Amino acid sequence: MQNRGGSSREGLVSARGIPVGRSRRVPTSRLLRAARLQLYGYGVAAVYAVFLVSVYRAGSWILDARGVPIYTDFACAWIAGFQAIHGHAAALYDPAKFVETQTALVGPSNDIYPNWPYPPTFFLFLVPISALGYLPAFIAWDAITLLGCVIVVYAITRRSAAIALLFASPFTAWNFLAGQNGFLTGSLLGASLLFFERRPVLAGVFIGCLTYKPQFGVLFPVALLAARQWRAIASAAITAALSWRAQRLPHSVPVRGPCFPESLSRKPV
Repeated sequence: MQNRGGSSREGLVSARGIPVGRSRRVPTSRLLRAARLQLYGYGVAAVYAVFLVSVYRAGSWILDARGVPIYTDFACAWIAGFQAIHGHAAALYDPAKFVETQTALVGPSNDIYPNWPYPPTFFLFLVPISALGYLPAFIAWDAITLLGCVIVVYAITRRSAAIALLFASPFTAWNFLAGQNGFLTGSLLGASLLFFERRPVLAGVFIGCLTYKPQFGVLFPVALLAARQWRAIASAAITAALSWRAQRLPHSVPVRGPCFPESLSRKPV
């Protein structure tokens, strides 16, 4: 009888899809795996943080030993926002003037970009940041755009371990070093895909904000047309049009000092 009872109980449990003797170990195993991922991820992120602090103190990141900005991708972005604030955005599309303004900020360099590669809609993101001094602007840009990326990643995965892996990614460290727009682009791209089916109008808003990356103008229209997401298409088009219109409005952000480049002729920031 006991054997029969045990057999029937074992068959009942197995019919529910829970292997006998493993029902308690599966959640524990998952918990351990998630804990290890977080431990490894945040451990790598801590190494990145120590490295960033060390290179900053050595005068090799953001500002040199004299307090002069070090040339990175963010230097171009900050210059663009600064020029837009003072009504000189058109000068960014003159290669000679763009090189001149960059040289005024960081000094002569063989690494200076000869052309500003982004459309004017990017100024909407850059103007608020460029109203700050170079050092706080650099830190704020990295921190705010990374926070946006963290929020989107968690909204997609609903797993805290995914945040640790994001911090541990080598691309995260590189984006911090160069002050690139990768966090911003990833946030907008991820948010658009997150809401693509459930809230297509909101997804279209995020897609429209991505127009500062013209290369996405080739990919997204094809995908939207194939999926027949007409509301997302309309929303993206309206957002892009409003962004283009908004960047043409006069900027009224108060900034002290004379216009660029006289106020930034390689002086400590």
